[in-house]
Amino acid sequence: MQCVDDPDKWTVLIMHKRINNFILAIILICTATIICHGRVYEYSGKIVDSTKALLSSGGSLAYETSVSINGSKGDLAVVGFNKPIGHLVRELGQLFKTKDIVYSGGSMGYVNIKSNGMIMKMTVLKFGNNVQTLVFKIQQSEADYLEGLQKPRGHMLKDIPVFPGSDPVFYVRDDKSNAGLAVAETSADALSVRSFFASQLSSAGWSPAMPGQTAANMSSSLLVYNRNREICCIFVDTSLSNGKNLITLLHKQQGIE
Repeated sequence: MQCVDDPDKWTVLIMHKRINNFILAIILICTATIICHGRVYEYSGKIVDSTKALLSSGGSLAYETSVSINGSKGDLAVVGFNKPIGHLVRELGQLFKTKDIVYSGGSMGYVNIKSNGMIMKMTVLKFGNNVQTLVFKIQQSEADYLEGLQKPRGHMLKDIPVFPGSDPVFYVRDDKSNAGLAVAETSADALSVRSFFASQLSSAGWSPAMPGQTAANMSSSLLVYNRNREICCIFVDTSLSNGKNLITLLHKQQGIE
């Protein structure tokens, strides 16, 4: 695992002194990865150099690691740009010679690209102000990609409660960081999800870790709790087109600093 220590560029990623870049990056990439399980587009170039291509286009490497995705292997990279998301999406389309990046003018764009037996799942997210944009990329062999499409068998985070009636769709683990992340789909509204976890975690001895995060202020999409040297993040994504919402839960043990 490699993290670039550049506080001037990446203060937007550090929302609390005990929340490092990995936590926010992995939440967003894995949430977005679920949305990226659509069509895979062919690309004539070599995506083995995709990270280098992003950096040569003005990006800064924020995080890079190997992860286990629903039991399959993958390489994750997070690259930050000081460019508006719409402008960056157009640049990425030109860089990877594709018109298939799904983007409708909001805060997220995504595409799956296949080349030379490799699959690259790339997600672009507006993060912070209007000119801060993050590119999240998971690269896998075609065999690992297909294995990773299989849903996990039940709720995988034994120390974190499961939201009633939710359907598990994704699980990722980084043993080097002592972190696991589970994504589930639910028909419940975002406020109900956030209220449930606020109540359950507080009852289990967890405390809010972000300034201003209280039971009375549940409008934030991201909730963060800590307990001793553990941290739990809850991210609710409401951008799905099927009327359901995604619940992303991250549990990180030890070594939070």
